[in-house]
Amino acid sequence: MNLKLLLLAGLMAISATVFSQYTPLPGLDKEGYDNFVAGLKVEADKQDLPELKEIAENMTYDKARRFLANPQVFTDKLRKKAKEDGDQKIEAVRIGLIVSILLNHFTNLGSSWNSSPRLGFALGMYAMFTFGNLYFLGELLFAYRSAGEKYSAISHILTISYITLFANLVYAIQMQNMKWLIGIGPVFALGIFGKEKYKDGSMTDEQDVEWGSGGLRRFQVGINILTGFMFARGMLVYLSYTPFISKLFDSAASDIRMNMFKLFLGFPLNNGRAK
Repeated sequence: MNLKLLLLAGLMAISATVFSQYTPLPGLDKEGYDNFVAGLKVEADKQDLPELKEIAENMTYDKARRFLANPQVFTDKLRKKAKEDGDQKIEAVRIGLIVSILLNHFTNLGSSWNSSPRLGFALGMYAMFTFGNLYFLGELLFAYRSAGEKYSAISHILTISYITLFANLVYAIQMQNMKWLIGIGPVFALGIFGKEKYKDGSMTDEQDVEWGSGGLRRFQVGINILTGFMFARGMLVYLSYTPFISKLFDSAASDIRMNMFKLFLGFPLNNGRAK
């Protein structure tokens, strides 16, 4: 809309210049006034500029004479409004803190093994950018993830810490006192450290995870699918599911993934409103 307002300013200046060639200033008869207002409305519809149409509908006879006498005053006001709208868009960027609860589980296990979902957590920051009813929601998180598998008396628990980046495209549906959010986007995770624990009856073995060939893949890619709400004060709550595309282990013999549910709580550090 910022660009449209600048175009609007230019169109109004051009309209005044052209019209002044046929109408003596400052005089303006009724027919000239009607033609001028009608011309603005036609141009507003043609260029899809609701601001221009609003100006035309509120254009009194005296305002039309003042505009035709000095169109620069009006174009300057429109350019100032365009700049203010641009500033509002910049200041409408929301940033905030994230606290998330994670529920992780293994998929594609062997037929003898059963998945044992486990809780984890994530902490970080987010930034939200507005594009009409669309939002770009970026998240940078430290994620502590854990999942397990069981076979008879044998259990295996894997705990991994990741630096994780979410890049969500979110559509907002306005409700009475909140916005309903639906979104999707890629997830990129970089493993930094982890441990695995084996338990067989009374025997327990715990060791650091190994990365690379024969061990875990350090870099993971997934898709985040979310739905939730944004409240009037800017607080965000959403539930998401992330199936990972990347295999967990760097081995052709294993197709295991560690997928994730996430309960996201976002606490804004600013309210995203223009000053």
